[in-house]
Amino acid sequence: MTPEPNFKKPRAKRKPSTSLLIQCDILCGKIVRARGVCEHPGCESTVVIQWAHGFSRSYRRIRHDERNGWALCRSHHMHFTHHPVEWDLWLHTKWGDDLYVELRDEAINYNGPRVDLKKTRDRLTVRAAELGVDE
Repeated sequence: MTPEPNFKKPRAKRKPSTSLLIQCDILCGKIVRARGVCEHPGCESTVVIQWAHGFSRSYRRIRHDERNGWALCRSHHMHFTHHPVEWDLWLHTKWGDDLYVELRDEAINYNGPRVDLKKTRDRLTVRAAELGVDE
């Protein structure tokens, strides 16, 4: 008796998410990746550009701030993911003291109002249109 072949059932396509957070993520990621080239000095790769966050995306207050987003090739994104001290030094150098402190303080400011994701989505939609990035 021969075993039956192991045929995998085809996956159904996902429906677009209605989650505002995910909609904002998609828009912001497209905006940052639209820079089109790895922003690591001397790299200039245009292959597999990814959206990297200066400060972790877990900080909702700056998650969709373009200044906190970097277009990095897969290689540099992975390198910095595994070398956080180098990443922090690189950010400090790229941003300078003032912006570094501003974004860091905004990230950890728990006293301000909650992030309005509808306003964020609307702002990102306008920005994407300005850049000619398709939604």
